[in-house]
Amino acid sequence: VMVNKKLYLLYSHRVPFYRADMVSVSGCVQLFEEISIQIPAIPPMLYPSWSYKVPYRASISGGLCPPKNIIVSGTVLSNAKSFYINLCSGNDIAFHLNPRFVEDVVVRNTQTNKSWGPEERSLSQNMPFSRGQGFQ
Repeated sequence: VMVNKKLYLLYSHRVPFYRADMVSVSGCVQLFEEISIQIPAIPPMLYPSWSYKVPYRASISGGLCPPKNIIVSGTVLSNAKSFYINLCSGNDIAFHLNPRFVEDVVVRNTQTNKSWGPEERSLSQNMPFSRGQGFQ
């Protein structure tokens, strides 16, 4: 996971990312400029800015396999308690990224067969998201 073009954390995924077929964003966040699903050597697939209503969902054509990546650009609302970005695989959540501002933590997890796995909460560095600030 990169935040503002800096490597923030690595996640040992429990569901293969190539199975991810949808990205969703919800919570106290405003999306802007671009949500792109891209292969680095190919220009990004941009979605028009008028479609950035939260909660937001977009299909990942062909799954999220190397070298594809997803870029989410937004601003955390000034009164935010949390927001999340999910990579979904059918009815499962292959990756759940959930910054929680009250707890000052970024929770990572996976949900399979409607059951959450153990949460990962430890951070090797400070919370990379701030209320009222932009991120990519």
